[in-house]
Amino acid sequence: MIYMAITTENSLVSDNYYKDGLAINQSLSMDKKAKELHLSAELISFESSRVSLKLNGNFTEAPSFLTLKLLHPTIDGRDVDIKLLPEPGGIFSALLEKPLQGRWHIDIISQDETWRLKGEGTFPSSSPLILNSDS
Repeated sequence: MIYMAITTENSLVSDNYYKDGLAINQSLSMDKKAKELHLSAELISFESSRVSLKLNGNFTEAPSFLTLKLLHPTIDGRDVDIKLLPEPGGIFSALLEKPLQGRWHIDIISQDETWRLKGEGTFPSSSPLILNSDS
């Protein structure tokens, strides 16, 4: 057991606590901004090769793109960043390289990184997933 502890790397433990603290503060301000704008997103399609979501809120100008971060709860190397491009009607979508399976933590981030919506879901799913800044 001592050999494994010394020779293996634990990706869940950070060595830079100060930078991690600053990142947490930035994340909290992004969440607060999303709440001020009353943002919500509905993942309306998560087919095998395509993801689409509808963004709602009190923003003056629609974002030029969104970043969808899919974070695996236990395996750091499986995290995925997807750039969602706008379509008519407040819809943002992108093609996936491969279908997602299992439980994921979800972050939707604006192009200027001023706000973030977060939630979690299990895929594939037959029902829409709602991410709400007020919850």
